[in-house]
Amino acid sequence: EVIYRSSYTQYYLLIVGGLTVVSYMLHKPRFQISQKRDMEADKKSSIYIWAFLFVLWSYISNPQAALFLGDRIWLLTLVQLLLLTWLAGQLFDSPSKHRLLMVAIVLATSFSAIMALQEADIGDTFGESVRATGLAGGASTTVRLSIYGLILLSFLMRSTKERFYKVAGILGFVILVSGVVATVSRSGFFMLFVAIVMIFFDE
Repeated sequence: EVIYRSSYTQYYLLIVGGLTVVSYMLHKPRFQISQKRDMEADKKSSIYIWAFLFVLWSYISNPQAALFLGDRIWLLTLVQLLLLTWLAGQLFDSPSKHRLLMVAIVLATSFSAIMALQEADIGDTFGESVRATGLAGGASTTVRLSIYGLILLSFLMRSTKERFYKVAGILGFVILVSGVVATVSRSGFFMLFVAIVMIFFDE
């Protein structure tokens, strides 16, 4: 939500995304692009097939909504997400890159949680409380992102043995849980409970 919004923003992002895909295709030798036919490659291709079928079903089931609902063309958004899924599968091809992405998400959600804490005004009841939104633009979105951050942070903490990162992870946990509380979201509290149970049982 920190990105400036105008009627041209979505076209600007579309152009940047399109140039990214074209640049990748031009700089990646054709013989290196997912030529392996092992089990992992089959799993990857099945993800793309299911994603394509979802986009197709979204259009066939309600073409009016897919093309003309609201202020955007939702079919185009779904196609962009399909391309983004494929590009992410190509670029994030190692555990170290996965961890780097996880760290980026945890840092971003933690920063959003800190912003949410400054907005929060928790009263005696849910109705009297002011729901914080952080940088996500909505309390429900902030809750979901904070929960994602918690799950990823728990994985990162388990995959390292260095004391500094353990301590930093505990601090991150406190910030993210506080961010969920700041939204005063009843469904958020339930999701937080489920997430903590899953983390505790190493799921």
